[in-house]
Amino acid sequence: MKQISLIKKRIKKIKLFNKFKLNERTKKIFIVILSILVLIGFLFNFKHLFLVAIVDKQPIFRLTLDRELEKQGGQQVLDTMINQTLVLQEAKRLKVNISQTEIEAKIAEVTSQIEAQGSNLESFLTTQGLSRKDFEEQVKIQLIIDEIIGKKIEISEEELSTYFEENKDYFESETKFEDVRVQIEEELKQQEIVTQFQKWIEEIKTKTTIYNFL
Repeated sequence: MKQISLIKKRIKKIKLFNKFKLNERTKKIFIVILSILVLIGFLFNFKHLFLVAIVDKQPIFRLTLDRELEKQGGQQVLDTMINQTLVLQEAKRLKVNISQTEIEAKIAEVTSQIEAQGSNLESFLTTQGLSRKDFEEQVKIQLIIDEIIGKKIEISEEELSTYFEENKDYFESETKFEDVRVQIEEELKQQEIVTQFQKWIEEIKTKTTIYNFL
């Protein structure tokens, strides 16, 4: 009788253990199914993060698009970003500060030039694919370059008069040198800034550690 009682207890324990194992297995299966459903829901709601188009049931993935964009213009964009970073770092080192007032004044100047051509700033930014914030950042970079490089550039009277004589055909017949002197000086100065900037930025790059992973 005692042995029978022990056997019954063991059978009962085995049943409880099997029931426990079954519950654990069911729990794991439920968790897996729930995880799959959550993943499916995430992919559906955020499919734009992974897919950019579907052509006759053939998906085009965002990663593929990004790689093609990198091939077509990625290096050029990266070079521009590197140059902008170097300009900002150099401005900090030289303690060159551009105020928001200066930025707004330059934007107002550009806006007037655009409006004189029959357009407006918003349309200009749209055609260039720029946001207002991006444009302000570009203006800030340009003002820094003008401050660091531009103030060292001087255009002689001889250069101004020579330019006027060589480009008379581009001005109205009755235009006098004095009428366009400031305009010519600004144009020649900007040309020289571009030339000097290339030399300046390349010199900075030789002194800077840059890792390019593109």
